[in-house]
Amino acid sequence: MIKAQLPAVTIHAPIDEVWRHLSAIEQYPQWNRRATFDHKNQPVIAGRKLRMRVRLFGVVVPVPAVIECLEHQQELRWKGGIPGIYTGSHYFRLEAAGKDTIMVQGEDFQGVAVPLLWPVIKAELHRLYAEVAEDLAAVSEAGNLLNR
Repeated sequence: MIKAQLPAVTIHAPIDEVWRHLSAIEQYPQWNRRATFDHKNQPVIAGRKLRMRVRLFGVVVPVPAVIECLEHQQELRWKGGIPGIYTGSHYFRLEAAGKDTIMVQGEDFQGVAVPLLWPVIKAELHRLYAEVAEDLAAVSEAGNLLNR
């Protein structure tokens, strides 16, 4: 298993504002430049199977995914990929810090192809994670300003 985790990010918005955007996956196309879901207007609950689209190396890659964890204002985690070959369990963990939110984002990878692909994809995934964090911060902080 390979564990990839970015340093914690401070988002200058309350946790409920950050969670509102993070957990509303149907709205990802409005703020997330790297990942979207085909959700078919179904509620987002643990165990829900979805098709994710991720932009990697300038190409949109469809990835089957399942919501593994949806803990209100604490954690959102999904798992995607091809079981046994290459899967990633991607997580966002939130913690309130006064009027701000601390977010930790990472992914645990498993499968026989992981050791072969990791050196090639590592830098691209770290860019993806950083861009998603920037996008989530921007939409949450903008919403926070509107809600004052």
